[in-house]
Amino acid sequence: LGRLLTMETDLKNIPEEAKPLARIMLRMIARNDFNGNRKVTTIEHSQLERLMQVLDAFDKRDGEFKPEDLDWLVTGEGEGADYEIRDKVAADLQNIESGIMEYVAAEGMKNITLGNTGIVVPQNGFGALPIQRISKEKAVKLLRRAYEGGMRYFDTARGYTDSEEKLGAAFGDGWLKREEVYIATKTHAKTPEGFWQDLETSLKLLKTDYIDVYQFHNLSQCYRPGDGTGMYEAMLEAKAQGKIRHIGATAHKIGVAREVVESGLYETLQYPMSYLAEDKELELLAACQLHNMGFVCMKGLAGGLITNAKAAMAFVSQFDGLIPIWGIQRERELDDWLSFMDETPIMDDELRAYIANERQELMGSFCRGCGYCLPCTVGIKISDCNRMSLMIRRAPSAGWLSEKWQVEMEKIDECVDCRQCVSKCPYELDIPNLLRKNLEDYRNVLAGKTKVTE
Repeated sequence: LGRLLTMETDLKNIPEEAKPLARIMLRMIARNDFNGNRKVTTIEHSQLERLMQVLDAFDKRDGEFKPEDLDWLVTGEGEGADYEIRDKVAADLQNIESGIMEYVAAEGMKNITLGNTGIVVPQNGFGALPIQRISKEKAVKLLRRAYEGGMRYFDTARGYTDSEEKLGAAFGDGWLKREEVYIATKTHAKTPEGFWQDLETSLKLLKTDYIDVYQFHNLSQCYRPGDGTGMYEAMLEAKAQGKIRHIGATAHKIGVAREVVESGLYETLQYPMSYLAEDKELELLAACQLHNMGFVCMKGLAGGLITNAKAAMAFVSQFDGLIPIWGIQRERELDDWLSFMDETPIMDDELRAYIANERQELMGSFCRGCGYCLPCTVGIKISDCNRMSLMIRRAPSAGWLSEKWQVEMEKIDECVDCRQCVSKCPYELDIPNLLRKNLEDYRNVLAGKTKVTE
């Protein structure tokens, strides 16, 4: 896609599903957001700016787009003039406007390549955080059924209590060949010693001698060689030993995520992405495309706010190089995702209108847990408490209903509406009112008025 925008390759060679990202990529490159000191384009920035202006003008114009509007792309003069690039770009812009370049799914689920990892899987991954809530027997049955239905990418973490153990029970006892699935897990360690302890524990519980994608979990900084932490060096050593195949990172803070992409040190980025995403999040996805970096989409249902699986699937299917990991703990949830293996939803006018309405209603209700709002002036753990309704339904509820968290949740009553958190929130959420809604729900669960179990 980067070569498309720099006109270094024939437009016909660009996958159809990649082309809707062209506008985002163009603006990102022109603003030099991710270039740093590296020259990634052979076109002058003034030319990129001019092409942006053409795009914007094209959005507002009526009638057919004319190739001569791009005459500045013609090379040579007179009989030696070359109109090939101009005509291809003009045709590309016409197709963008008419919708021809929107991804239209062929029969069945498409396979995606995860960046430069060489991992090729159906665009339908299994997020194993919620299986903490079910028995090992049920989890094994669910995981194996997911595999039989066509899923091949399974994501877990050392911090997900017994999730790794359940994955090991499902796939690590010879039920299938190890190379038939891709397993990703994470470490939240802050020291090399903790890193190695987590890695060895994960390998043991998963019953495998290697992990396909090993990720730093919810980074607060982008680890680099020589930064004094020793963390990235530990990753490199683990890879050299053959215990991990690819180095990845997960993040909730977009600033950290951008650093991860810019660094060129990581092969995958896991970040929240759903049809509630804002432009800056889509630009992050586009940056991964430009750097040939795999994008693992977590929170594709926006932490439970999104309830229409068809719309969620249609949204992610527009993008290549992205694999969503759907949090699954129930058979009926798995049924939805597996049904899309044969008939993948496509983005049409009906779904587009539905999503537009959802965005209007829900955009102010989705806490990403990024932590930019902290610290609270009265000591409320905002990023945890503002996601409590989600956590007591998607993770083992006992821990979140403990006396410790009851005390933390009751602090919400001490909120003085200073709104400092609101001023720091990059998503402009009405944090005080969201906290109160979470507290009301939490109290109803404690009182037995609301059930959170199956």
